[in-house]
Amino acid sequence: MKKYTLVLATFLLFLTACSGGDFTEDELLDSLAKNGIEGTKHQKFYQMIGAVDGFALKGDGFNIEIYEFDSKNALENCVLCTYKNGNFGMMIHENSTTSSNKRIIIKTFEEL
Repeated sequence: MKKYTLVLATFLLFLTACSGGDFTEDELLDSLAKNGIEGTKHQKFYQMIGAVDGFALKGDGFNIEIYEFDSKNALENCVLCTYKNGNFGMMIHENSTTSSNKRIIIKTFEEL
């Protein structure tokens, strides 16, 4: 019985560690900055898309929008959010983001 309990506990710990999206806005901004993506943060009208928070980050060679949702259902209903991670959704402005910055941003966002 103890063996099964240990296996179950290990499995649950693994699932918890692998579940993405358990990060904060500050952690996201820090991770982006560590990868050379730094810019000016602007508040967005996040309420219009059902988010609980949202901002744009614009810098040299990139322009993105990040939104936080209070439920998975609200996030899934966000048509603007091309990339999703946990309770966060992201939109990349393709016309003002270089392909190299786009790769860095997507990788950083998905690894959190």
